[in-house]
Amino acid sequence: AYGCNVGAFFSGISTGSLHGWVWFAAAFAGSMIGVRLRNHLIGGSR
Repeated sequence: AYGCNVGAFFSGISTGSLHGWVWFAAAFAGSMIGVRLRNHLIGGSR
């Protein structure tokens, strides 16, 4: 009941399912790409 994205992540990780770890890897990679894109478009030193 955490919402479909967060629920899929937590239920997948807690049961040791591959989809939870794939979700984590994709979310982490997407976050890194998003931060780099934000810094490139907006400008920043972070």
